[in-house]
Amino acid sequence: MRINFFEEYPTDENMKKLDLITWPSTILIASSALVDFESISEKYSKTHPHITFGWWPTVKGSYWLSAFSNPSDIEHLFSELSLKRQENKLSVLLDLELPFKKEMYAKNFFNMKKNIKSINDFISQAEDLNLKIYSADLYIGYGTNLEFLLL
Repeated sequence: MRINFFEEYPTDENMKKLDLITWPSTILIASSALVDFESISEKYSKTHPHITFGWWPTVKGSYWLSAFSNPSDIEHLFSELSLKRQENKLSVLLDLELPFKKEMYAKNFFNMKKNIKSINDFISQAEDLNLKIYSADLYIGYGTNLEFLLL
């Protein structure tokens, strides 16, 4: 069994918890830029070689990736991940949740179809970029998820 962890706030204090993990594991680190994640990963992978580090990208305008995110923010995220094929497989957590800011619903209502297509297209090409995609989404009950239904 492999246990994966998430770290939303990768401060030095929070990252001390890595010392408790003595078995092979994956840690998905939240950051707004790939270069920031790579810096964090590089810093801790030297002392924790049994841990695989993955990127949990936060989206500029909406924090989570959603059909209601700003199209330019989605494009920026996917272009950042698509600029080069990763040398080693990179785990990426796409946090597919509805926006926290309610104004995002109205602002991007007419971008939903385009955003859904962008997200689906990116996931479809992830293997070619040597990316392993994880997804997390908001459970809304009764075995359905609005974000999943939109995708």
